[in-house]
Amino acid sequence: SEGGTWNVGFIEGNGTVVWPQAPVLPGVTMALLQKHANGVEHRTAPVTLDQAKRMGAAFATNTSIGVRSLSAIDDEDLPTEHPVLDMLRETYLSIPGETL
Repeated sequence: SEGGTWNVGFIEGNGTVVWPQAPVLPGVTMALLQKHANGVEHRTAPVTLDQAKRMGAAFATNTSIGVRSLSAIDDEDLPTEHPVLDMLRETYLSIPGETL
């Protein structure tokens, strides 16, 4: 459900973004994507390993990389291109930075 510096998300066949329901530190990028959904439905739900392998796409989020496709889970290849991934990337890049 997360790595040392990233959160994982999945895209269901209907285009809904699913964030795994698990003990995780809420990532900044994950929170920004949920806040600025731009018409993309987000939900939090349990995701088993078998379910993850059958998702339409999977991705990692991090403030340095934004949204990065995951190409495989174990030996199961996943598509690295998906219209919702494009929308998530565009959404993240369109969020204005904070002035320091």
